[in-house]
Amino acid sequence: MSLISDSKYKMKCIELLNNIVRRPRVFYKELYELKHIMWGHYYAFHQLEHIELNDSFNTCFNDWLCKKYKISGSSGWSYSIKQLASNKNTDPEIIFADNVHMFIVEWKDNKISES
Repeated sequence: MSLISDSKYKMKCIELLNNIVRRPRVFYKELYELKHIMWGHYYAFHQLEHIELNDSFNTCFNDWLCKKYKISGSSGWSYSIKQLASNKNTDPEIIFADNVHMFIVEWKDNKISES
């Protein structure tokens, strides 16, 4: 078993997110809980590898959503997803899954700046 410090944050984050999208109820009941899980994931890497806040999934995903939908991210990405779902009269999990997949492609390919 490899140590958490042996891995790259972004790749482990993407792996975790893919598992979460496949089986959401294993990980969370409400999206805000997932946001907190992702903060914990970030902080573990931050302590061991000095990952910057601007490089965290929560920060990058929130910024990406704000740009894509021209919305405020002041309450965080989970609230933004909930509002988008309400506006489209659909399930927030569907909006999250669709958007996180698009985000991951760009994030993985470094099309999203990490500054």
